[in-house]
Amino acid sequence: MEFTLAEAESIDLAKKAVAEMLTKPEDLEKLEQYRRKVARKKATVESQLRNAVQTQLEGVQTGLENLGEAQKVISEIKISMAEVEDVFHEKGAELSEVVRPIKEVNRRHQQLKTTSDHIHNIFNVPQAVSETHELIKEGKLLEAHRNLSELEHTRDELLMQLYHGDDAYVDKNTSLHHYYEELIGLSGNLGQSLWMIMNSATLLVTENPTKVVTALRIIEREERIDTMLVETLDLKGIPPSQIPGRPKKWRSKCIEMLETSISNKFESLETTSEQRIENKDWLMEHLSEVARTCYMDLQAITTAGVQCFPPSYDIAAFFIKRYHRGLIEVICQLIDMGLNARDIITLMIWIGDIKTSFAETLGVDLQSVGPLMKTDVETDLLKTCHGQVESNVRELMGNMVKTEQEEWNSQQPPECDVKGKYYTPVGINLFQIIDQNIQALAPLGLPTKMKVLKICLGALDEFQRKYRNALDGYYKDAVAGRIEPPCCVLYIVSVLFNQLLSCQPAHGFALLNFTKE
Repeated sequence: MEFTLAEAESIDLAKKAVAEMLTKPEDLEKLEQYRRKVARKKATVESQLRNAVQTQLEGVQTGLENLGEAQKVISEIKISMAEVEDVFHEKGAELSEVVRPIKEVNRRHQQLKTTSDHIHNIFNVPQAVSETHELIKEGKLLEAHRNLSELEHTRDELLMQLYHGDDAYVDKNTSLHHYYEELIGLSGNLGQSLWMIMNSATLLVTENPTKVVTALRIIEREERIDTMLVETLDLKGIPPSQIPGRPKKWRSKCIEMLETSISNKFESLETTSEQRIENKDWLMEHLSEVARTCYMDLQAITTAGVQCFPPSYDIAAFFIKRYHRGLIEVICQLIDMGLNARDIITLMIWIGDIKTSFAETLGVDLQSVGPLMKTDVETDLLKTCHGQVESNVRELMGNMVKTEQEEWNSQQPPECDVKGKYYTPVGINLFQIIDQNIQALAPLGLPTKMKVLKICLGALDEFQRKYRNALDGYYKDAVAGRIEPPCCVLYIVSVLFNQLLSCQPAHGFALLNFTKE
C-alpha cells in the first residue's frame, strides 16, 4: 500500500515536471535534451545510492568483526577472573597477611598526617580551654563556641583516625580521651549559659534580642556539626558513641528548656491555701495575674520572638500551644479545689474574656488550638453553680419570712411612704435578690439567665407559700387572742400594700433583663 502511494505521488510529480518543461510547442524540440539531462541526474543518484549502501555494509561488517573480537576478549577476561578468584580462595589468608603490614603503615601514615595537621591545636589545648572558660564568664559566647569547635574538631579527627578500620570499637580509656576530657565540661559550661538565656527568652527577645540570637546561632551550628559528623562516621563505619559528647542534640535541649521555663512560670503563679483563706478576692487576682503573664509573654514572642528564632522553630505556634496547655492546667487545678458559685462564675467569665482579648489584641486564636474547658466539665460546673444559686436564694427568701414574722410582733409600726401608706421592704428585697443573681450570671449567656430566672421563680413560689402560711397563722393567732401584737392591723395593711408595690418593680425587672433578648 505504501509503495503504491509513493508511485502515485511520483507519477504526479513527473506530470507536473513535464507540464512545466513543455509549456510551449517549440519546447518539443528540446525533448531529447531534457531526456539526456534526466538520465544523467538519475545515474548520479543511483551511483550515490550504491556508494551509500556499500559504505553501510562495510561499516556493519567492521562492527561485527569488532564484536567478535570483544567477545573473545571478554571470554578471556572471564577465564582470568575465575582463575584469580580461585587463587584468592586458595591463598586469600596468605595475601591478607602479606598486605597487613602495608595497611598498618598506611594507617599510621594517615594518623601521623592528621596529627601533623593539628599539631598546633594539640599543644594549645590547656591554654585554649582556659581562655574559653574566661570567654564564657565574660558572656562572649560566639568566641567561646569558636574555640570549643576548633578543639572538638581536632579531637574528633584524631579519634576517627584512631578508631578507623578494624579498631572501630577500641577502649575509650585512652590517653587521647584523657587529654581532651576537659572538653566535655567546657561544652556543658557553654550549654548552661545557653539554657539560662533560653529560660528567659520571653524577656530577652524584647530587652536584649542579641543574646537570644547568639544562643540560637550556636545551637544551630552544633546541630549542623552533629549531622555532618554522624554522616562522616557512618561512611567510615565508626559508631557515633565512640565520639565523646556526640551528638549533642542542642536543638532538642533548647525546645525542652523552653517547655521547662513555661512550666516553671505557671508553677510560680500557683496560689497557696493561706492566700485563699486570707483574701476573698484571691481567684480574681490569681486569674488576672495568669492572664497578664500569658499576654505579656505571647506579645513578646509574636512580635519580637519570631524575628529572633529561625522559621523552622515556628516559635509563635510553639508558645501558643504550650501556653494553651498551661491555661488548661490552671483551670483544671482551680476546678479540683472545689469552687463555689461565685468563683465558678468568675472563672467562666474569665475564660471568655481571655479568648476575646487575646484574639483582638494579639491575633492569637486560642480556640483554634482547642477548647480551654471541655463541654462536659462546663456543664458540670454550671450545674454546680445553679445548685448553689438555688440553695442561696431559697435560704435568703426563707430568712426574709422569719424577719417579716419578727417585725409583725414589733412594738413599732411599719414604715410609711410619702403618701402615708404602710409597707415593708420585703417586695423590694425579693426583686433585688433575683436581679443580683441574674446579673451575676448574665455574662454566661441568655440560656444561663433563663435557667437562673427559673430557679428564682421556683424559690419565689416556695417563698409565697411560706409567707402566706405565716401570715394566715399570724392573723388567726391575733384573732383568737393567742398573741396581742400592738400593730397587727397596720402590718396586715402593709402586706396588702406590698402586693401593689411589687407589680411595678416586677414589670420594670422584666423590661430591664429580658426585653432585648
